[in-house]
Amino acid sequence: MRNNQPVTGQEYQIRNDAAFITHTDSKGRITRANDEFVEASGFTGEELVGQSHNIVRHPDMPVEAFRDLWATLKRGRPWTGLVKNRRKNGDHYWVRANVSPTAEGYTSVRGKPSRQEIDAAEALYRNMRNDPNIKLEGGYVVPSGLAGLKYRLFNRIRIAHRLWMTIGLSTLLFSLAVFIGWQGLNQARNSLKTVYEDRVVPLQDLARFNDLIKENYAEILRGFQHDPLGRLHGVHDHPLQVHLDLINKRKGELDTLWAKYMTTHHPPEEKVLVDDFAEKRAAWVGKLKEAGAALTANNFSPEVMASFLKGGREEGKAAEDAMTKLVQYQTEVAKAEYERAEAGYARNQMVYGILLVVGLVGALGMAGMTVSYIGRALREAGEAADTIASGD
Repeated sequence: MRNNQPVTGQEYQIRNDAAFITHTDSKGRITRANDEFVEASGFTGEELVGQSHNIVRHPDMPVEAFRDLWATLKRGRPWTGLVKNRRKNGDHYWVRANVSPTAEGYTSVRGKPSRQEIDAAEALYRNMRNDPNIKLEGGYVVPSGLAGLKYRLFNRIRIAHRLWMTIGLSTLLFSLAVFIGWQGLNQARNSLKTVYEDRVVPLQDLARFNDLIKENYAEILRGFQHDPLGRLHGVHDHPLQVHLDLINKRKGELDTLWAKYMTTHHPPEEKVLVDDFAEKRAAWVGKLKEAGAALTANNFSPEVMASFLKGGREEGKAAEDAMTKLVQYQTEVAKAEYERAEAGYARNQMVYGILLVVGLVGALGMAGMTVSYIGRALREAGEAADTIASGD
């Protein structure tokens, strides 16, 4: 960086209404300068025109300030900051510079800063000369940490892009909410389908199955009442075969129901219960067949009756208990499906809430930063306009 020497340490006081204006080409060479700038610089107009603008650069200005100035201008954006300039005789003066890119190069409009601004800039530039980690962005100190990352990422985005980002974020979050809602509805539909097809229908079939087993048990007992030597023989106005036919008919319905039940999905734990019931049912059906065969042969002996009743207490009860376990299992699984659906509903509620909060915070945050950026740009433009106006 150009090091203009010597320096006297004496401050040259510029007027409160000072308005220094210079125009440079794309290389930073002065093409035009107003009289106030020429007077303050201590050079003549002829000495300034054609020279690099750093002819008035003071060595106290940190390298980072001009790196930021040129980086900002090359992005097509204006730069504002306090600058300490050196006069030809080594004195110095402070200005608030507003530099903007133009079609021919760059235009700089400068005004007089307040003493508080000068003191703050003097302290900042002293720290910057001693600490190369202090960086500027658009004339402002870049914060450190996460705040600095946010500043670097967001502050370089144009206003139109920020607005599109806000719209994009809102659209993305809305799409996510719709997708999650659709997924939730689809999951709810699948859960209801599973509960109905694999639990409710089997429960109905198992309940009907249990009723048919009990009816066949009762049918055998009614068959024994047809004993010609028994006291209840006379109360029946139909033959024994009616009961035997009903037993066979129910057996066909039982087989159909069981085959239908076996087509449903059976997890391992249910498969254990299914196999257990099939075994217990086979044993009980065997007792029913023995009793049915005896009745068909008109064998109404007390031994046959006693064996059948004992089978009802043992094999029949075992089959009934096994069936009860199956029914309980179906009920528990249906309840678990409901609880999963309820948990999914609560989870979707939470996700919706998070999306709502993130969407609002994100949209409001981006809108706030955009408004702040626009407001700062307008203030800078206003200061530049006031400076120009006061110099007329």
